[in-house]
Amino acid sequence: MELSFIQFQKSKDYLMQLGRPLDKAIFRFYFENGSQKDIIEELEYYQNTDGGFGRGLEADLRSENSSIIATYHAMEICRDARIDYSVNLVNNALRYIIDNYDKENKVWPIITNNVRDVPHPWWWQGDVKQTFNGFKFNPSAGILGSLFDYQDFVSKEIIQECLEEMISKIGTNYKGGIFEFRSVQFLINSKNFDKDLKEQVIRTITPSLKENLVTESSKWNGFNLNPTNIINSPSSPFVEIIGTEILQQNLLYDINNQLEDGSWPLNWSWEDIDPIGWKIAEREWKGHMTILKLKLFKEFNLIEN
Repeated sequence: MELSFIQFQKSKDYLMQLGRPLDKAIFRFYFENGSQKDIIEELEYYQNTDGGFGRGLEADLRSENSSIIATYHAMEICRDARIDYSVNLVNNALRYIIDNYDKENKVWPIITNNVRDVPHPWWWQGDVKQTFNGFKFNPSAGILGSLFDYQDFVSKEIIQECLEEMISKIGTNYKGGIFEFRSVQFLINSKNFDKDLKEQVIRTITPSLKENLVTESSKWNGFNLNPTNIINSPSSPFVEIIGTEILQQNLLYDINNQLEDGSWPLNWSWEDIDPIGWKIAEREWKGHMTILKLKLFKEFNLIEN
């Protein structure tokens, strides 16, 4: 089963009507031979003078101020769109990343207090370091992946220092959730990451992935470790671990789970904290989620021609 032409068109119409300009540019880049330049221009709107990204790029953070998590999201987009270091947007982002490295703990804090200046969901409140497991993998593994992408232009000392710390943590106490697995995957998928070390990391995290993976379709509507919540292409190092049969079932589940308007449902909300803020964030997240689903289906050749 594939995403039909009608389903695809519904998703496109949804994005063109309700998506952010950035999501429209990303859609055109992947599906209509759109310009890389358009993605860069739309990303620039979210970049601050310190080089970091904010302004709602991570839609649950409505603050104007920069954060590592929003900057990591920008770097994910840059990798997918193959944006070169020569673009000012990239080298300014790398400057922000280096400036916000916690050298004592050898991690990147996911947020700092200055992004809590507006209403925000519960997971950005309280002791965020504890909530996000000391930032050991989320977002630090992903941020380190960005440094590997542009390793010729950043501090080799920080890369090596953080890598050694992360490998030791993975080897002794790795219990990953969705975003931990995504971040580690982003790291080891960098074109500059050592092949032998990649295989070592995969072997180390395989038991945790097998233990926590949700394989029952009745639970795929929750915020769980579903196959398609962590896999983004057939080349993902997790495909072999998960198995193609269960992955195909989850892909077909996602196709069937498309809403009538062409988007996909979200499985979280913070409407009770800030109804107005959530209404904006919900629309932006649904546009972003629609892009992720369409890209995933394209990678697996599941969009009807």
